[in-house]
Amino acid sequence: DRLIAGLRAVERCRILPEGRGSALPPERFSPYILSAAFPPVPGEVLVRVMESEGFLISTGAACSSRKQERTRVLEAMGVPRELAACSVRISIGPLTSEAELQGLLEALRRRVPGL
Repeated sequence: DRLIAGLRAVERCRILPEGRGSALPPERFSPYILSAAFPPVPGEVLVRVMESEGFLISTGAACSSRKQERTRVLEAMGVPRELAACSVRISIGPLTSEAELQGLLEALRRRVPGL
C-alpha cells in the first residue's frame, strides 16, 4: 500500500490495472508484485534507467520470457497494448526494506520527468 501511494506521487505514473489500490479488491492481486506504467516512456527504457540507479525492475510478466508475450498478461486484464508497452513490474518481498522502497520512489521522481 505504501508503494502504491508513493507511486501515485510520481509524475505520469499509472498503476496497472487502473483501480488497483482503490476501486479493485486487494485480494485480486499479489501483495508482492506491482505493475506500473509511465507513458510515454517504454518499459525497457525505465528498466535500464532504474538499473543505473541501483534498482532492478523488469518488464512483462514473470512467467514470460519471449518479447512478444511481455504484455500478454496485462492485456488480458484489459490494459491497452500501448500502455502495457510502457509498463514495468516491481517485485518486493519480506526482506525489502522501507529504505529501499523510498530509494526507488525517490529515483523514479527524479528520473521519470526527464525521460
